[in-house]
Amino acid sequence: MTPGQVNLRQVGQHFSGHANEYDRYAIVQKQVARQVVDVLPASLEEEPLSVLDVGTGTGEVLLHYQQRFGCGDRLLGMDLSRAMCDVAAQRVPKADFLIADAQDLPFETARFDRVLSSSVYQWMNDLPGAFEEAGRVLRSEGWFGFALFGERTLFELKASFREALAQTASEQRDYTQDFPTLEEVRSALISQDWEEISLQSTEAVEWHPDPKTMMRRLKKIGAHNASADRPTGLPSRRLVQTMLECYERLFSGPQGVPASYEVILGRARKK
Repeated sequence: MTPGQVNLRQVGQHFSGHANEYDRYAIVQKQVARQVVDVLPASLEEEPLSVLDVGTGTGEVLLHYQQRFGCGDRLLGMDLSRAMCDVAAQRVPKADFLIADAQDLPFETARFDRVLSSSVYQWMNDLPGAFEEAGRVLRSEGWFGFALFGERTLFELKASFREALAQTASEQRDYTQDFPTLEEVRSALISQDWEEISLQSTEAVEWHPDPKTMMRRLKKIGAHNASADRPTGLPSRRLVQTMLECYERLFSGPQGVPASYEVILGRARKK
């Protein structure tokens, strides 16, 4: 792996370890999953459609898809995490699920009428390649709807960690994980065979009573740092405590402390 890459095996392990409690804590993620479905145009097709949910998690996208479009379409969810697929299968029993990688979809070309994805593509080491795979399995004139977290996601946490590194003169390097910019997402899309591209960036904010609670909630949804550059072992207690103090000092307000997410929402139609 090269610097800046994500350890996808670790991503799968993190989310598998929290599959059974994910829905209790993933408030923003569940809101974003609904937005992915809502960005799709109304269906005019008379025949059932074939729909793929890339990185299905606990099946929130497919659940909302059923609520909006009915249960007649053929639904398939895939995820790196077997535990997530097991939970999704219980929540969306009329869908099928399998273990697979978004960067190497195990399907024939032009199989699906719609490809959807929520809160997944920020983990990709090759975003253009992942988008190309989504386009490959789409039929002509099929719709691709997605949302991912952008560069300003959890900027408060990143700033606090960097400040703590400076204050403690820690020898530990900055291994905070970078997510794609809006322009990087746009560039990855326009390099493919898409038309009617629509992209927007919005902010969602969760409020927590204190930084420690915020950190615990992130861990409950499996949102650990999965940078391949991350050193083995735990950071020192002093570094962690200084980071929490920096977070409180820099960002605390009347509502508590914020955890901000940049949500990049997009849709495109295959030519």
